[in-house]
Amino acid sequence: MKFSPSMGSGYPEDVEYAELPADLIEVSDADWQSAMARPAGYTFTFSKDGVLSIYPPAEPTADDKAASARAQRDLIMSQCEWVVNRHRDQQDAGSGTSLSTAQYQTWLSYRQSLRDISKQPTWPTSVDWPTAPPAAAEPQE
Repeated sequence: MKFSPSMGSGYPEDVEYAELPADLIEVSDADWQSAMARPAGYTFTFSKDGVLSIYPPAEPTADDKAASARAQRDLIMSQCEWVVNRHRDQQDAGSGTSLSTAQYQTWLSYRQSLRDISKQPTWPTSVDWPTAPPAAAEPQE
């Protein structure tokens, strides 16, 4: 088995190729199989001598954690947006609302807590997610 670092690909010797990369390294079939069976997220390299090294995934940086938490927050915000929009639409239409004024204020407070998530002292390493209030289904008269 041969491996090309520049292509990140293996080339079995029993296959004919029209063209091969110039940086091919001889690697053992056992090492190639180990590289292919590595755990998800792990990376591998072969030295110029064909020695396999497998590396665990890098720890996420603070920026990575912050981006992930913001994406989660944005998803939650989009999933509950319909509750406040429905209430506003019902008010604008002059019909009964599905939420009482107190329930609506609770939803607004919840959504503000989501917006303020990055102000937590443990941000972004540990996030204390607020609990969503229940959504009322039937209009209040």
